[in-house]
Amino acid sequence: MPDIEKLKNQQEKVKTEIRQLENRQKILLNRKTDAERKARTHRLMSMGQFWKVSSLPLPS
Repeated sequence: MPDIEKLKNQQEKVKTEIRQLENRQKILLNRKTDAERKARTHRLMSMGQFWKVSSLPLPS
């Protein structure tokens, strides 16, 4: 009987660890997505500013 209890306890620990690792993976994926979004937004805003400045008439 004690072996069964040990195995059940070990199984619960492994399940807990799996859940923690899955949550950690989600957090890291969200960080990656946020970083990509920020980089894309920055790039688009920079290009928009470039086009705005380049479309201004040149001073005479």
